[in-house]
Amino acid sequence: MKKIMIILLTILLLSLTGCSFFTINKAHKLDIPNNIIINDRIIKWDEVKHTNSYRILINNEEIRLNKTQYNLGIPFGIVRIQIRAVSLSSKNNSDWSEVYYYYDSDIIKLTADGFLYEIVDVNDNYYTKYKNDFKEVIIHGYISDNNVVSIPDYIEGIIVTTIAPFAFIRNKYLEEVIIPNKVEYIGKNVFEKCENLTNIILPNSLENILYDTFRYCTSLESIIIPLNIKIVETAFYGCENLTIYCRVKQKPEQWSITWNLIALNKFANTIWGHEG
Repeated sequence: MKKIMIILLTILLLSLTGCSFFTINKAHKLDIPNNIIINDRIIKWDEVKHTNSYRILINNEEIRLNKTQYNLGIPFGIVRIQIRAVSLSSKNNSDWSEVYYYYDSDIIKLTADGFLYEIVDVNDNYYTKYKNDFKEVIIHGYISDNNVVSIPDYIEGIIVTTIAPFAFIRNKYLEEVIIPNKVEYIGKNVFEKCENLTNIILPNSLENILYDTFRYCTSLESIIIPLNIKIVETAFYGCENLTIYCRVKQKPEQWSITWNLIALNKFANTIWGHEG
């Protein structure tokens, strides 16, 4: 009888210990990897407690790792990097780190106020359709914690016409963006998951709004679509509080049938013929 009691007590203690561990483990969200350093194409970071598993996001491609470094190889142009620590339970995963950039400094330059840019011949800019003998600037990224960002009309005296795909993706600081009236092209996923973005001014020069441009910009409550926009694709998914004000009086035929889809079977409140 005494042996049975000892066995039962042992089982009970093990059960309680297991439950306690499970509860603590379940409640613990892993720390974000820090001290991230990029040197000679190798990115390294400090080990995070309670895990040896990480995910690194390279230009929106997610890679699994069981070590605290990664060889970026030989970059062409620009590489955007984010890292998170991963738990057995996805609920305990850390948040993504800030966006880090690694770029070929012979191609990509950095302005004093944080814009990563490239100067190209217009004939080499596959984003825009105009072909002539001029040069123009493509914005590829932004390194700053400013809340309000005004994209310049010119850099080095050359017109800014293009914001490349993913340029501001997951920027947690961004609250307001002003885009000048010379920008013709904004790429896919440019402002995806900019969760604090509340205001953006789109220029009349803009021609298209592409897939996932504002995906999961959860704080964005209103946006004005300029009159000359030719194509709008499904750009606002996840912006569940959004009202869209369109200068045109009705949906143009070229716009996607799901252009204002914000959730499954849910479309944004849309005001046509807006003049304000």
